[in-house]
Amino acid sequence: MGAGPDSARPTATDDAHHFYDAAATRARNEDVFPGDRGFVMVRARKDPAAIRAALMKGDFYASTGIFLKRIDQTPGALEIEVADRSPGEHRFTLIDAVAKKCAFMTQARLELALSNVDILHRRVEQLHGAHFDVIVARALGSLASFTSLTQHLLAPAGLWIAMKGVLPEHELQALPPDVAVVRTVTLRVPLLDEARNLVVLQARSPEEER
Repeated sequence: MGAGPDSARPTATDDAHHFYDAAATRARNEDVFPGDRGFVMVRARKDPAAIRAALMKGDFYASTGIFLKRIDQTPGALEIEVADRSPGEHRFTLIDAVAKKCAFMTQARLELALSNVDILHRRVEQLHGAHFDVIVARALGSLASFTSLTQHLLAPAGLWIAMKGVLPEHELQALPPDVAVVRTVTLRVPLLDEARNLVVLQARSPEEER
């Protein structure tokens, strides 16, 4: 999802000593080091030159578990499709401090029989003990405020996605050093003649901050 020579490109690393043999190792009462299961998927032919070119172009994504089937960017949208072979169940947690909105979302979940959606009536800063691969927010203050309020909930190599109107250049400049802009996406919403943008962010490692 990188673009351009100066863009911030998300990566994921893994210090695993055990993977497929983790269960057998544990059964022998030996210490297991499964790592963070981080990996990078590159869209390229399986030859070194093509892989290097795709990495330089930014035609790759990083993950700690989910596989993507398709990533397409058009002038009006960023489309991401999760592959069927992704391990485990994908869950979505919807959080709002307004009880009326939570009641509406609860009814929608029941009507649509969405078993992988959780709805929480609380403020995001009151939520602890959970970690999310992607955190999406709309109208949650500035970008700096959004990342500060939710940083304790972001999984390693996770992404923030902020929904904005006009691209907030002043907010981008005011981001703290430990937050990097991955990319911005201009959206064109049918029947809406107003600016709409997505801002994708990622936490920097201490090494990157230096």
